[in-house]
Amino acid sequence: MANYVTALNRLYQAGISPNLVERPRLEKHLQKVLNDVVKMRGLITPASKETHIQKAIFRGNSDRQS
Repeated sequence: MANYVTALNRLYQAGISPNLVERPRLEKHLQKVLNDVVKMRGLITPASKETHIQKAIFRGNSDRQS
């Protein structure tokens, strides 16, 4: 998770820097971050069972019935 947050922070900073002459090509990096998110979604159920926290909280959904 920490690697994901660090990578997302770097992409965010690279994409919105006021010192940009032209936009960088971030598609490959964004795809990697998206793949990391998909992998982490598989950990929602085990984390929910271990901590007894509802899955909806991990997903960030407003419905709490999952």
